[in-house]
Amino acid sequence: MSRKLLLTVAIVGAVGALSGFGTYSAFSATTSNTGNSMQAGTVSITDDHTASSLIGLSNAKPGDTTTGCIKVTYTGSLAADVRMYATPTGALAPYLNVTVKRGAGGSYPSCTGFTAEATTFTGTLATLPASWAGAMSESWTQGESHSYQVAVTLDPNAPASAQGASAGVSFTWEARNQ
Repeated sequence: MSRKLLLTVAIVGAVGALSGFGTYSAFSATTSNTGNSMQAGTVSITDDHTASSLIGLSNAKPGDTTTGCIKVTYTGSLAADVRMYATPTGALAPYLNVTVKRGAGGSYPSCTGFTAEATTFTGTLATLPASWAGAMSESWTQGESHSYQVAVTLDPNAPASAQGASAGVSFTWEARNQ
């Protein structure tokens, strides 16, 4: 009898457990949306120089000029502000007059076919903007390119103390997304 009773209690317990489980069940449904993706945009700027200098002036006398052109192209996917700044060095920098013009046509190293659209800087080599913060900003979009003509003239009124002095400069075009 105890075996029968034990078996009966076990069966009643199992049926009770199953019926309790069913008591807590409910209808449900789901939906999903797959295949979502995210990708960051890009900022990319290049120029057409061949790893050599844009301009050079040697054994110059007051009034001598050198001119060079470079084509800068923006290939990033995001709209960007583009600025040109420079790092001048040397004692001759205050006596070198610089004019930078943005335009079309002309490419490194020749300015053949260059047509100016705007003057972006006029001053001395020593007063070129030295950082992003001090440079003039232009808004560019993907695929946009401009040629820049850089002209440097040894000041016709340079003092005698400028004799034998030298200067150098590194130009930077930088793009930052807006």
